[in-house]
This record gives sequence, structure tokens and C-alpha cells, in this order.
Amino acid sequence: MLEALDALGKNTKFADTSTHNVVKPELIESTFQGMRNFEGQIRSTFPVMVNELSSLRKALKIHFLHLSNAIKDGELIGKSTKRNNKGARRVLTMRDRLDKRDKLTPAREKKIWKMELRKLKNNLEYSLRQVHTLVVVLRKLATECMVTRTRLITLE
Repeated sequence: MLEALDALGKNTKFADTSTHNVVKPELIESTFQGMRNFEGQIRSTFPVMVNELSSLRKALKIHFLHLSNAIKDGELIGKSTKRNNKGARRVLTMRDRLDKRDKLTPAREKKIWKMELRKLKNNLEYSLRQVHTLVVVLRKLATECMVTRTRLITLE
């Protein structure tokens, strides 16, 4: 126990010294100050171009954010479709259990298949609505990206 505490203390001391040696706040601050000076000089020399570049940078960040959200939405649609299909498979599992116990009558068979088809149809309709919404978002994003691209090309 004491050895473990001693080792933990040594690790903490090492981590503390390694972070102080690696990260030098004053060096980082001086680098950013140099960048601020450079940006100020460029802004005074080319004010219109700097404003346009700043506007384009903001637009690109927004495009990136929208694309990230669309990718996440696509992932969620895929997960929900998979989860919904598991629910539909449970109905068929129930059918198999009834069949193994010889309790599957034609009326039950009909009821199970009606339930299965209804679940699958509802799952497909839900996924289709979600994907349609995602496609609309992606088309809008593609249009916005083309506008930004055109603005970038006209800067040259």
C-alpha cells in the first residue's frame, strides 16, 4: 500500500514537471502577440480583402458545423432504423417460438404476419421521412458551399 502511494506520488511529481517543461505559456502568448501584430499590419494594408477572408472563414466554419450535424443525423437515422428492425425481428422470434410449441394456428400466423408487415412498413416510412429531411439539408448545404466556393474563386 505504501509502495503504491509512493509510486503515485512520484507519478504526480513527474507529470507536474513534464507539463511545466512542455507547455510554456509565455512562449505561446508571444507567438499569438506576433500573429496579432501581423494581422493588424495586413488589415491596415488590405482592409477589404481581410474582411472578405474573415467572412469566408466564418462561412466555412458554419458549413463545417452543418456538415457535422448532418453526419450525426445520418448516424442517428441508421441507429434508429437498426433498432426498429430489431423490434420487427422480435415478432418473428415470437412466431418461431409458437411454431416450435405447435401453438401456431392459421389465425395467429395471419395476425403475426400482419403485425410484422405493419411494423416494417412503419419503420420504412419513418426512415424515409428522416432521410428525406437529411437530403434537403444536404442539398441546401451543397448550394451554400458552392456560393462560398464562388466567392473564394473571385478573390484570386
